[in-house]
Amino acid sequence: MACAIALHNVPEGMVIGAAYAASPNANVFEGTGILMAAIIGLHNIPEGMAVAVPLISGGASKPNALLIAALSGTPTMLGAILGYCLGTTSPLWLSFSLSFASGAMLYVVLGELIPEAVLMWRSKLPSLAVVFGILIGLLLIHL
Repeated sequence: MACAIALHNVPEGMVIGAAYAASPNANVFEGTGILMAAIIGLHNIPEGMAVAVPLISGGASKPNALLIAALSGTPTMLGAILGYCLGTTSPLWLSFSLSFASGAMLYVVLGELIPEAVLMWRSKLPSLAVVFGILIGLLLIHL
């Protein structure tokens, strides 16, 4: 799970970097970049818990579990640097960076995380959670 989340965090970072590149006149604390960083930061809290809790319940010490959870989030920084560098090159590369990041996140979520959750829970709960999340997303888009 930690490896899948670490892989998932690279494109998340690319989105943050590309968002900063898309608003070059804004400072670090305004514009789309900080908004994306805050949203993805909130999103990473349950991801960190998804890494740490099974480790702790499996017998790992809390400091080791927290260290592994934190390390699974470090690829976000690498992705942010890559997204910013690509995004500042040209509008074409900015579009490519955002498209690649979105596709990669969808692939990891749909191809790795959801099937693993279905196997772990052995119920319809993960599928219902996905549908609920999509509906919440659509609702937020229309607000």
